[in-house]
Amino acid sequence: MKTVIYLLLAFSLILSTSCSKESSLTPVVTPEKKITTTTTTTTTTSVAPINLVGNWNFKSLEYSGRTINAYDAEFKKTVNCVTLSFRDVTTTTLKLYTDCSILLNQGETWTSESLNYTMDKTEINVNDGTVKFEILSATSTTLKVKLTASMNSNMAIGGIYILEKK
Repeated sequence: MKTVIYLLLAFSLILSTSCSKESSLTPVVTPEKKITTTTTTTTTTSVAPINLVGNWNFKSLEYSGRTINAYDAEFKKTVNCVTLSFRDVTTTTLKLYTDCSILLNQGETWTSESLNYTMDKTEINVNDGTVKFEILSATSTTLKVKLTASMNSNMAIGGIYILEKK
């Protein structure tokens, strides 16, 4: 059964990543520009790709009225990538990582291959739109992003991930 699950996961990754077009454009690295609009609840920050370089580990997910801070056996039955992290981030690529997902048993982990990403103001567009995040706030050590789109309908679309730089 595990073999079938892993084959399905590998097949879905191939479908979502193998058809992407190589871009001849190289993102321009600019110094971090903070554009802050403060209302009673929201701060929006524009971040340059250079500010994402490194590893961003899962701290929490706010989704469906719940806050998840660690592996959650019940929640992972219905949601892929509950504990989502960004690993090996460069100015043009990143890897998605999780240890709490529908396809994994407790103690197992999954890391994607290196995926291209682009940034437009406050949006991170991974793998030509396969996954999109809105940057809600960012500091040198904390990144708060909202998952706005995914080809995988089981992901926490609309969920807010808080990641810490390690």
